[in-house]
Amino acid sequence: MPSISQWPLCKPVLTINQKPVLTIKSIIYDLLQLFMRANPNDPLNQAAADALQINQRLFQQNIQGCLESNWERWT
Repeated sequence: MPSISQWPLCKPVLTINQKPVLTIKSIIYDLLQLFMRANPNDPLNQAAADALQINQRLFQQNIQGCLESNWERWT
């Protein structure tokens, strides 16, 4: 399994938090911030970044639908 620092989504979290020891709580908080303040200029998924720039409302609806459908699977 690769180190957490090698996960593309975690790089912004690790650069935001310059602490040597990260708690799960701080990582989850930072990931939530990334979702709430998506940056289309530094995308992990180019299609999602394009959708965000073209139609932010539709982008948010797609995210909400994705989260809701996956929530049912996880609970």
